[in-house]
Amino acid sequence: MGFWNRLANGGLGNSGGIKGLFEEVSENVSKATKNISADSFKYTTGIPPQVIEKHLSKSKDGHKFASSPAYGAVVYCELGFGTMDHSGIYVGGNQIIHLEGKGKIRRVGLKGFTNHITTFNPEIWFPCDADTGHAIGFNYAGDRANQMLGNSRDYNLIMDNCHQFTSGCVTGDFENADNFRWTLKHTVEQEYIGDVIWRQWKWF
Repeated sequence: MGFWNRLANGGLGNSGGIKGLFEEVSENVSKATKNISADSFKYTTGIPPQVIEKHLSKSKDGHKFASSPAYGAVVYCELGFGTMDHSGIYVGGNQIIHLEGKGKIRRVGLKGFTNHITTFNPEIWFPCDADTGHAIGFNYAGDRANQMLGNSRDYNLIMDNCHQFTSGCVTGDFENADNFRWTLKHTVEQEYIGDVIWRQWKWF
């Protein structure tokens, strides 16, 4: 039976008709997003944001997700129109330690972290446990970031950038190859025992 015939004959969802249509859409979104992190489908078109958010507001076990990062969390924001990104280590008190474009390692506030000339979306992303909803942080990453404050690196957009510094805070290896967001996220997910989901922090 075609879609419109199903709609007309009450063959959608449990309730049929228009109400059944919304039930079916909601169920399909829930299935589709069950094992996908938030930023994996943020670019999806055709699904209202509020429908997506409904299914992301709780973890697999029904716990609510943390609303802000933990100490020692890897955080990142997007630059431009999502074509570039910037990362750092959250050290509490709305402060982030990051490697600046001029090669200096500094502690900045949230506005300073996201305030780039190309910034279009100031939201910050941070990791949570997919099962419990708890924010994920590595105390030793926060401590290493604090120890590196004031130091400088020979910054290079591709070969020695903010992601490499951030990954070094997590692993202790500051000469790693994590020069891209996706490799940095992979390192976080390898370091953490459990499933990770990345959440938006609308701090502003």
